[in-house]
Amino acid sequence: MRLMKIFLATLMAMMMSLSITSCINGEDNTKRDNEPIIGQVKDGTFGLSFINLTSYDYLGYTAVSKNMPTDMPTLYSGDFILTACSYDTQTDVDNANKTMNVTVNYVEKISGNSVIGTTKSEDDSEGSLYKSNRGIKSLNEAGAPNMIDNYNLFMGISYFGQEKASDHTFSLVYHTDASEMTGTTLKIYLRHTSQETQDKETYAGFSYKIFNLSQPLTEFRSVTGNYPTTITIVAEINNVDASVPNTTTNVTMSYKYTEPQS
Repeated sequence: MRLMKIFLATLMAMMMSLSITSCINGEDNTKRDNEPIIGQVKDGTFGLSFINLTSYDYLGYTAVSKNMPTDMPTLYSGDFILTACSYDTQTDVDNANKTMNVTVNYVEKISGNSVIGTTKSEDDSEGSLYKSNRGIKSLNEAGAPNMIDNYNLFMGISYFGQEKASDHTFSLVYHTDASEMTGTTLKIYLRHTSQETQDKETYAGFSYKIFNLSQPLTEFRSVTGNYPTTITIVAEINNVDASVPNTTTNVTMSYKYTEPQS
């Protein structure tokens, strides 16, 4: 997989605070506590190991957990996760073999989110199964959406919630009609559903999500003969409250398929 540096504003701010703490404690302080790391799982069956996708100093290193994290979700090779890790840069990092032993204090699976293909008429119908019952607050508070490889789209989604992030589900819908797959732009629709009480959803919530776009990208190429050069995310953005707005907002990003190296 082609690794990309996902330098997110929130992660950067947290890591900067860690650096400031290290400076206060002296330049020889080698301990990093609860450093946020996004990774791709190598093994989640016998312990936890993952490729570090975000750490400045150790990008691409394999992180091996010293512990079995509490409430760890079921993870398989290739899954993407958000973690909070503690380690000592002097004793836990092997630069020669590009490995790091970490204590994982928190782990959340951020991939495996639904990407649904349907016809435009079905999606627009009154009884569509894929409509949102909530809007989102923003798609850009932690950096713009971006591709981390040929197929996986990374988003930081802010929204209004009550108290339980697990009651909020985010999915992507794309239209399978040949008439909807023309030109050079793939259009996908971000949908948000909540099981919480809408008038009590007044607190700021935030979720990192990764969506696998292999199916819509492959179908687009099958219809047009080429991969798209841009991807437009159609989002229902409402920064006032949790309701679904009457209008949508387009967030467009460039896309380039990179042939795998043999």
